[in-house]
Amino acid sequence: MLREGTFDFGEGLDQECVVSATLAQGLDLGLGSKLHLTPVGSLDEVAGIYAMIQNPLATQEDKAFMAGIATFFEGAAEADGGLIAAPEKMQALGERIMQFDPGKLRESEKKALRTLFDLIQEHHGAGTPFTAEEQAAWKDTAAALAALDRDREAGKAVKGINEMVMPIDLKVVGVYQAPENMPGPDIYLPLAIAQDVLGYSQGGYSQVMGL
Repeated sequence: MLREGTFDFGEGLDQECVVSATLAQGLDLGLGSKLHLTPVGSLDEVAGIYAMIQNPLATQEDKAFMAGIATFFEGAAEADGGLIAAPEKMQALGERIMQFDPGKLRESEKKALRTLFDLIQEHHGAGTPFTAEEQAAWKDTAAALAALDRDREAGKAVKGINEMVMPIDLKVVGVYQAPENMPGPDIYLPLAIAQDVLGYSQGGYSQVMGL
C-alpha cells in the first residue's frame, strides 16, 4: 500500500512517521515534510495539576491525620524486637490514607502515604512489633510530610507539566494508500515515540496501548 517513500523506521528511535494519502492531501504533506504533534491527551491531567496546586497540601490540611501519625507509637506495647502499635490506630490511619483523593495529592505526599500504608499493612492484624528500623522509617516519613513546603511542591508539579506536554515534530518518510474498504490510521510512528505522545511512558514505564 506504500505509495512513496519507505516504511522502515530503523531502530524506531528517530522522529519519523508514515502518513495516509488522505492526511497528506489534507495537510499538504509530502516526503520530508514536518508533522507537528501536540500531546493533547495530557491536557486533562495538566488541568488537574493546576487545580491541585491552587489548594493547600491535602495531608497537612488534615490536622487529625497529621497528629495521628506523629503520635502513632505513643502508648505502644513493648515487645521483643520493637513496639506493638494499637490496632485501632492502625485501622483508623489505614482507612484515612485510603480516603485521600489521589487527584489532590502531590507526588511527595503520595510517596509518603504509600510508605505509611505499607508499614500498616505489614503489621495490622498480625500483632507483630515494629522494629527500630521501621519505627525510624515511620517517624522520618511523618516528619517529611509535616515539613513539605507548598510552594516547592507546586514548583515540582509545574516542572512535571513542562516535561509532559512537550510537542514533537515528525519527519514524513512515507505516504501510503489504504484500500477504500479498509481505511487505515492517519499516521504510523515508532512505538516509543507514540508512547511518549500518548502518555504511556510516564513513571519510568513504557506501556503498550495495544497489539
